Amino acid sequence: VGVIDILPGCVSSVYFYYDPDFSFLSLGVYSAISEIDYTKELSSIDTNLSYYYLGFYTHNCSKMNYKAQYRPSDLLDY
Repeated sequence: VGVIDILPGCVSSVYFYYDPDFSFLSLGVYSAISEIDYTKELSSIDTNLSYYYLGFYTHNCSKMNYKAQYRPSDLLDY
């Protein structure tokens, strides 16, 4: 199950969860690719909507490591 926010100018991934028995399917990656595709689809309707944000990333959380693979990316460190 994925939860996204559609905001002015972007789609932001808020939360994604799945049954851990299916972790071998890399569902976090599948979710991100699906959300990117959805963002592209929405941008054909609203040309101001052109960014996709993977949401929060915690470096020491192994469940979020897949997010570091996406480029280009920006990381806010505060």
